[in-house]
Amino acid sequence: MSIIYRHEFEIKVTSDTNTSASYLVVFLEIDNSVKLKTRPYDKRQVFDFPIGKSSRLAQDTISVSQSAVDLRDGKQEGFHETFEPKKLNLESESTQTSSEEVHVLDIQKKRRTNLKDVCASLNQTRHFLTDHRVISRHLVYYQDQDLAFCNNFKAGSTTMSRMFDFMNMYEKYSSPFDIGWEECSQRQKHPSVKNISEFNTNFSTSLKVLFVRDPYIRIFSAYMDKLFFPNIYYWIRLGIPIIKKYRDGASDKAVVCGHDVSFSETVKYIIDGYDSHSLNEHFVPYHGACRPCQIQYDIIGRTETSMDDLELIWNTLENSGTVKVQLPKIANRSDIENLDDKAGMIYKNRDRLSRCLSFYDVMKRAWRAFQMRGMIDCSITMPIKESDVNTTSLDRFKQILRQAYQQSNGELKSQCKRQAIADAYSTVLLEDLRILKQKLEADCELFGYDAEPNYIFNRS
Repeated sequence: MSIIYRHEFEIKVTSDTNTSASYLVVFLEIDNSVKLKTRPYDKRQVFDFPIGKSSRLAQDTISVSQSAVDLRDGKQEGFHETFEPKKLNLESESTQTSSEEVHVLDIQKKRRTNLKDVCASLNQTRHFLTDHRVISRHLVYYQDQDLAFCNNFKAGSTTMSRMFDFMNMYEKYSSPFDIGWEECSQRQKHPSVKNISEFNTNFSTSLKVLFVRDPYIRIFSAYMDKLFFPNIYYWIRLGIPIIKKYRDGASDKAVVCGHDVSFSETVKYIIDGYDSHSLNEHFVPYHGACRPCQIQYDIIGRTETSMDDLELIWNTLENSGTVKVQLPKIANRSDIENLDDKAGMIYKNRDRLSRCLSFYDVMKRAWRAFQMRGMIDCSITMPIKESDVNTTSLDRFKQILRQAYQQSNGELKSQCKRQAIADAYSTVLLEDLRILKQKLEADCELFGYDAEPNYIFNRS
């Protein structure tokens, strides 16, 4: 059989079977009645028409190829789809594509279409434009899979990095969550590029992926993880500078420890940092870190649909032969590993943390953080007494956290998180909230999120 390449319009030998031919993003298959059935990836229409018998199928496919070319018209300069047949999970009608798969592909099409439309109309002055060095720090390349991943911090970045590393480490580890974050970080390869054009040239055939989440929730998550939770590294690196700049009459302890940054102070930091381009990487907007209007991403994942999006990525790479292990189940595992990792962190830094808070207060702060992040039911109190702190080992604390997680009601956990988010934003001055909205509008529009969610902006 043969494959027709759009740019050359010539026949090239391929390893396809004698009952199928591939053309661009269209999969063609001949059934026993010599009927051609095909489905374009972008799902704009479904081909289903008979063709005459021929000694050379390739000659007939040329006659229908122009229809497929027409599907690709109307592309915008600097933003267009660059899918290659090796990367796509294209299935003909005869393979009975499941309704779930069609649904996921349709969602991806809508996300790309929205991104394309917004990029065409977006006021460039609203962009948080970063130079290529910032972009390189966010982009991670997995050579064996030819996968380029834009790693947006606080948008499932740790879980996604572990999942992608597991593709090449499944013989060493039984689960992605057995891979330590430090090992993940050390293994990451960041492509060194001089500009966006060079990246697009060097990675034109790579599968390019990014994950995002609701920008307002992302800010809350970053605050909880880096500033509210007992995180001595970020208390010093980020907390102290925020307190010094935004808090009049700060106590000596706060200035030295950076341990009690408020959410409203964090929002002020984001607003000012956005204008001065000096934001910590956990708050850099998606369009600044990943440049989705200049880099042509194939799959746009969202943390809200992470399992469906991961399955699409996994199946796509499986079809290309670059992944040889099944997609691991991550339901609940990510939360459990997070509880364990965070517990280990506070015990590792116990002495340093205790200079700012008693370790009993550290444990209570961690417990409250898990509740506000929707991991432990708010009605479950920490069962450790102050007198028991010195006899509570790390393993025992992990056990207590896991038990609380397993006993927690799913809906109550979600309610606790939603209330915590609403409460946090209620502390922000309305004037600051409106300015923050202006900063987040670009990301919200690009990725289909509400730029003015009622539960945050309704002050009645």
